[in-house]
Amino acid sequence: MRKHTQSTPDSSTSYRPTDPDNRCARVVAEIALRVSEDSITLAGSLDMGGLMVRSTRGWRRIEDGWTLTTGPIFFRDHEDLLGHELAEYLGNLPLPLALADALQAPRGDDDGRAGVFI
Repeated sequence: MRKHTQSTPDSSTSYRPTDPDNRCARVVAEIALRVSEDSITLAGSLDMGGLMVRSTRGWRRIEDGWTLTTGPIFFRDHEDLLGHELAEYLGNLPLPLALADALQAPRGDDDGRAGVFI
């Protein structure tokens, strides 16, 4: 019986070999974006018929802006894993800072107009 192991070179990249009997013939690229008021996570994965590679970058809100906390500085640093096109696409996606800022806004007004529709 063949054993399959999972190796992780760093926290932003993962490999997931699958059982050869369950492999798909298709190659699938997937992009995931998670936004909260104090963090943004962007992940790209490429499933190449059974071997999956994934690269993730994470940002956290700090006092005067945002800072990269996990992952490569540039997705092109993982181009050999993700492929040129996916790495370039992920690298060109803008951060949804306005959305994260909107999530941070208070739920109600404090100026007495709460519940008043204009």
